Amino acid sequence: FTAATTARGLIQSDVDANEAASDAAELVLTTNLATETARATAAEGVNATAIASNVTDIATNASDIAAETTARTTADNFFMSTIVTNQASITSNATGVSTNVTDIATNVTDIATNTAAIANLSGSSSGLATTVEALNVTLASGDTGSILYTQNGLHPTFPEDLPDGFQVTIVNYSNSNNPSTTLATAVFKQGGSNTNVSSVTILPGGTMHVNVVTIAGQKIYFVSGDLL
Repeated sequence: FTAATTARGLIQSDVDANEAASDAAELVLTTNLATETARATAAEGVNATAIASNVTDIATNASDIAAETTARTTADNFFMSTIVTNQASITSNATGVSTNVTDIATNVTDIATNTAAIANLSGSSSGLATTVEALNVTLASGDTGSILYTQNGLHPTFPEDLPDGFQVTIVNYSNSNNPSTTLATAVFKQGGSNTNVSSVTILPGGTMHVNVVTIAGQKIYFVSGDLL
């Protein structure tokens, strides 16, 4: 009986020791679980905060990209509008330059005409006729009252439409006859004859006077002087 009681005491002691060890192990496990759970919860909180921050950054970046796209589109539209405006200005300026070139050419012609007219007026105001070499000259209203001298046949040229009242003197200073150009619609009438002719000839060293009149619709160049 004593031995059995002793054995039972030993067994109970082992059971109690095992229960104590089991309780201690369970406590350790519970503590570790709580620690790990706290760590996981803290990590999840950090991750959630980071994710929220990233989401905010993404939204900010998207907004910045949209603003940059709008700004670039606005800038592109402005530059294209400026280019179109500049192209229109260039075209307008080119047209203006072309017009100015035409005006300049017209002014140069007018200046030449006015210079010739002034020269004629100067001769008239002094009481002296203007003298002109007739080579390559086509008679025009500005030559009225002038003295043209020539040694070349067919110079000056007589046009068909000299104005009424036109007067000019032509001197042939060559040693040969000097024929005039031939008229097609206007006519010459030589002094001493009432016959219409298409051309006349100045004798060597001779002088021809010309007076222009229109009679009954016919343009007539009355000529007199040293003629053939």
